[in-house]
Amino acid sequence: MTHYLQAHCSLDTSDLDEAREHVNKLWERHQSRLQRGRTYRLRWHQVDLRRTSLSYVDSSSAIHVSCGRVNGRLRLTMPEEGRVRHCIDGKSVDGTPDQGIIYTPGQDLELDIKPYRSLLLSIDADFLGRAARQRFERVPGASLWPHSMPLDLPPAATLRSLCRWLGQELDRPGSPLLTSSRVIQGFERSVLTLFLECLAARPEFAESRSQGDLAPLHLQRIEEWLDSYFLEPVGVEDMARIAGISVRAVQTMFRRLRGCTPSEALIARRLQHARHLLETAGPDTKVTDVAYDCGFFHLSRFAARYARCYGELPSETLGRRLRKIV
Repeated sequence: MTHYLQAHCSLDTSDLDEAREHVNKLWERHQSRLQRGRTYRLRWHQVDLRRTSLSYVDSSSAIHVSCGRVNGRLRLTMPEEGRVRHCIDGKSVDGTPDQGIIYTPGQDLELDIKPYRSLLLSIDADFLGRAARQRFERVPGASLWPHSMPLDLPPAATLRSLCRWLGQELDRPGSPLLTSSRVIQGFERSVLTLFLECLAARPEFAESRSQGDLAPLHLQRIEEWLDSYFLEPVGVEDMARIAGISVRAVQTMFRRLRGCTPSEALIARRLQHARHLLETAGPDTKVTDVAYDCGFFHLSRFAARYARCYGELPSETLGRRLRKIV
């Protein structure tokens, strides 16, 4: 059984009154009561980044929670174990290890909680809203957003995997995700892009129209911009803004004219730069630092992508370089 954010415990209590007071500050204003028994235990771990936060909640009690209106952050709960019945604006939906739950600002929320463990991703509503308006040609009102998300969908599975990794990485002393604003910004952009990809699969967010193919001049404009900014927290929404077109048009253009997705084009530039850094490394260089500097936060995936591209692991490239300079 894996636990997350163990170095960032905000609350560990068997006192329901204490839990109410602290969780009202960490999460949503609410009232709660035990559904059965007298034993209560809650562990709440949380790290706040810039425009997102990640929580790990471990509850061993059956409890009913009634919130007021959800505040100014969108929340995605991804259960690791157990089941929580959510009632969102009067509609009932269960959060399970196979199904995440989304609740957005302005909704009414009640929960019937059985013993469970869950990761909880929170995203600033303004941060998400701006990106959603760039990503989609139309954005439905909050009341029309989906309440659930199958966690086996590829972008949702990747997002959960990234959050699980973050929950362990933030326990590592000296992690740049605790100190580097650039790394934090890149991570948050990755989270945002994956969440928008999850929404893109929903009919509520289907783009109502798509633009035609683009002239090579427009593609050149995007690629020249990418060559300068590929180390920044770049998303396909930024590419669309640079070209003055829709996200769908950018995706179509890259598939038809380059045979890849915009994200793959970005990753290829980052991998190329990572190889350059490893081939010119100094004696104190670490693969982890190179990966973070190039916008890769999941180290095993970075190594796998690098190996597919160059036929060797990044540690092998670095090792060869270090043997030359010793």
